Amino acid sequence: MSTLKSLLFITITALSFLSCGNKKIQVPDYVVSEDSLVSLLVDIHLIDAILNKEKKPHAEKYEEALELYPAVLLKHNIDRAIFDSTIKFYVKYPEAFTKIYDEVLRELSILEGEVHQEPGPEEDEYE
Repeated sequence: MSTLKSLLFITITALSFLSCGNKKIQVPDYVVSEDSLVSLLVDIHLIDAILNKEKKPHAEKYEEALELYPAVLLKHNIDRAIFDSTIKFYVKYPEAFTKIYDEVLRELSILEGEVHQEPGPEEDEYE
């Protein structure tokens, strides 16, 4: 878990410091497609939110993370090496990675809006 979080932190930090260019990038075959990467990163951030919200000891959260992060990679049919290679690739192209993360944030915002719009159980009883 900490390796994945560290990699994401390094990636986001690198985006802040690297200069952006307008050149067209050639994405290698081993890199996860942008759409798939957006979906995967949304799921990873949802797992992060769940783990950080729970009031459990750190060791227990760590054990859950050891199961959840590999499960999300499996769900997306992406192995850890491909994920790591994809992140390393996009760190070199911050403009493209920023575009991907803009979409991740957009999707997370949509999900958050849906959660806040759903009626609670007490609201259903009175309608």
